[in-house]
Amino acid sequence: MSRSKKYALITGASAGIGKALAVACAQQGRNVILVALPGALLEEAAREIQTQYSVKVQYYGIDLSSQGAALEIYQWCKQERLSVDLLINNAGMGAAGAFDEFDYRFYETMLQLNVMTLVLLTRLFLDDLKAQPKAGIINLGSAASFFDVPYKLVYSSSKSFIYSFSRALRQELRGSNIQVTVVCPGGVNTSPEVMQRTKEAGKFAEAMLLEPSFVAEKALSALAKGRAVSTPGFIGTVYRWASWIVPYNLQMRWLSAIFSKSKKNTPVKAVPEGLQAPNAALMPQPVEITNSQKQALN
Repeated sequence: MSRSKKYALITGASAGIGKALAVACAQQGRNVILVALPGALLEEAAREIQTQYSVKVQYYGIDLSSQGAALEIYQWCKQERLSVDLLINNAGMGAAGAFDEFDYRFYETMLQLNVMTLVLLTRLFLDDLKAQPKAGIINLGSAASFFDVPYKLVYSSSKSFIYSFSRALRQELRGSNIQVTVVCPGGVNTSPEVMQRTKEAGKFAEAMLLEPSFVAEKALSALAKGRAVSTPGFIGTVYRWASWIVPYNLQMRWLSAIFSKSKKNTPVKAVPEGLQAPNAALMPQPVEITNSQKQALN
C-alpha cells in the first residue's frame, strides 16, 4: 500500500502507452495523476487503477493541445496540493502524408501537443522536482527521433526535438536529484486498427509490434537504471544504430520509399502516439481535428 504523498503525473494517460505507464507506476506503489481529454476513457482508466491497486489516483481532463494547458495543469496540482516527483510527458500525435496535404491548423495542433506542452510542463514542474529528494522525467520520443522522415516530417521533427531536448536537459541536470530519460519505441499496438494494419504488412511487422505494457516497463526500468535513452524492442534499437551507420542519402531513399505511399492518398487522420497512420483515404483537405480524434490522441 502506498503511503507516499508523492505522485507520478502522466499525460495522455487514458489509453495506449500512457495508460500502460500509469498502470506500471501503480504496480510499483506510486500514486498517479492521469491527464488526458475529459470523458469516459479518462474516468474509466482512473477507476480501473484505483480499484486494482492500493494507490491514490487523481485525474484531470483537459485538451493538451490547447494553449495554456500546461499552466492550467500545474495550477490545479498546486491548488489540490499534489506533489509530483515523476513527470511523464507521453501525450502526442502523428500522421503520414506529404507536407502540403495537411492544413496549417493541423500542424499547429501537433506542435502544440508534441513540443510546446511538453516543454512548458517540464519547466513549470522543474523547480518542484528539484525540491524532492529524488525525482524523474520521462519523455516519449519515437524511433522516428533518429531520422529525418519524408512524408512524416513534422512528426519526426517533433520527436527529434524531444530526443535532443531530453538529452540536453539531462546534461544540465547532471549531478542533481533529477533523472531524465527519453523513450524511443518503434510501432506499438495501441488499437485494433493498428493490429489489423500490421497483420496486413506481414509476419515480420506483426512480430515486431510492441505492447504498451512492455514499453511502459522498459521506460520505468531505464529511468531506475539512470539511462539517458531507452529503445524498447528490436526495431527501436536497430533504428538507432542505423541512424549512426547508414549513409544519409541511403536513409532518405529508404524512408521515402516507405512513407511516400501515403502521398498517393488524401491525408490520413491523426493517430495516437506509437501508431502508423493507415494508407486508406480517410480525410479530405483541409484537415480538421474533431473532438473524437483528440480523445484518441490524448
